[in-house]
Amino acid sequence: MTPEEVRRANALLVGAGSDVILHWCSAIFRRPALATSFGPNSGVLWHMAHEHFGPDLLAVYVDPGDLPEANKRYRDTLMHRWPLRLLNPFEPDPPATAHERALMHAGGTGRELAYERTKLLTLRLGLRKYRIDGILFGARADQGKDGTERLSLSSRAFIARKDGRTGAYPNRLMTHQDSLAYLVRHDIPFHESGPPGGGRVECGIHTKETLP
Repeated sequence: MTPEEVRRANALLVGAGSDVILHWCSAIFRRPALATSFGPNSGVLWHMAHEHFGPDLLAVYVDPGDLPEANKRYRDTLMHRWPLRLLNPFEPDPPATAHERALMHAGGTGRELAYERTKLLTLRLGLRKYRIDGILFGARADQGKDGTERLSLSSRAFIARKDGRTGAYPNRLMTHQDSLAYLVRHDIPFHESGPPGGGRVECGIHTKETLP
C-alpha cells in the first residue's frame, strides 16, 4: 500500500473491529505475515489469524538475543494448537555482542539502542528476504508508551512503514480486559507469565519504523 492508500483505508475504517481489518488484510496484501514476540499478549491475534487465514499464513519473530524461554514455550503451545507457517527466528548477524546484551538486560533507553540493530534491522532484513508486504501486529492502543502512540494506534488500522511495507493493527481498539476475555472464550492457554496486560517491552517497532 502507498501512504495515500493507507490514509484512505484508515479514513474508511475508523472504529472498525478486528474481523473487518483482517478481511482487508486478505484483500490488499499479496504476501502477509503475522509478527509476534510470543509474549502474554500474543495469543489473541495468533488465534484470530489462524481462524481467518488458516495454517498457511506466514508467522515471523525476532530473537535479538534476549527472547525469554517462557516466550519460546508459549510459541510451542500456540503452534501445537493452531499451527501457522512459522519461519525460523530472525536473528541478528553477527549475533548480539556482550555490550548489546548488557544494554538489553538494563532496559529503558539502553534496550532501545541495542534493539536498533538486533531487532529492528533484523526484522527489516527478514521481511525483505521473504518478500512480505504486509505485517500483522498485535499491539493495542492501550499499550502505547505515551499519548502520541496511543492516539496513533487508536486512529489507524494501517500504518505505512519506512521500509515501504504496511503494518496492520487488527486489535488496536481492544483493551487488555478484552484480550483476557477472548482467551477465556476460546480456551487459549495463558502465557506462563500471566494474562494479557496493558504494557509491553518497548523496542521501537511501532514508532521508529512508521511514517507519520
